[in-house]
Amino acid sequence: MNRPLWPLSVAVLCQTGFEWTVGFWGAEYLAETTSLADDSAASAMTLFFAGILAGRLVGRSIASRLAPMVGLLSSFAIPLVAIAILALAPSLGLQLLGLTLCGVGIGNAYPMIAAEAGRAACGSIDGVLGRLTAIASSSIAAAPFVIGALGDVIGVGRAFWILPAVLALGTAASVALMRPRGDDPKNVCIGTAKASFGATSSIESRRFSRRRRRGGRRRSVAGRGATMRRDDGGSWAMAARR
Repeated sequence: MNRPLWPLSVAVLCQTGFEWTVGFWGAEYLAETTSLADDSAASAMTLFFAGILAGRLVGRSIASRLAPMVGLLSSFAIPLVAIAILALAPSLGLQLLGLTLCGVGIGNAYPMIAAEAGRAACGSIDGVLGRLTAIASSSIAAAPFVIGALGDVIGVGRAFWILPAVLALGTAASVALMRPRGDDPKNVCIGTAKASFGATSSIESRRFSRRRRRGGRRRSVAGRGATMRRDDGGSWAMAARR
């Protein structure tokens, strides 16, 4: 795997794992750790999904204005702080605010990942997005069930403490993407383009040289009292000059 792609793979793994785990078990977490009843906790999850929608919409604007790495780092840093508010806030209002900010932050992550994937793809965006989609699908399939299995043993409230570690891992992947690299995908693409242009120029140069040699032979033959004529079949024939 190319160096720019492994942090993206870790980032999309953490993003989908966090988003789908909270979406799957968030209502039970609220019912277990707050004063909300089961039906009210399920309704409160609307805040999380509304936050994701807002994050997606805002992420598109941020991706076109700011460096994607800054946006990606904030996409993991915001829910990392927000989940601490959700877990430790003394009032229900602050807990619900933390839940909403979890959605806003993580909802912004995928647009940032896709923007950086386009830069790292170097002309092969389909292959890069295919790999990231496969990783995301695996995370969606596994993460909620891992938390659920762990919740059966220690409770969903305690199992949710794995999520800050997931967000910290995503933050570390974002920092790794921000580190300067000698094999920057832009440089690789530029180098590839230069190499391709050089190869094309070399081919054209050889063709031009062959045409010049052919022209020289024709002039030499004409100088000895003969000319080259092309018949109706498209082939060249030598004819004596009159």
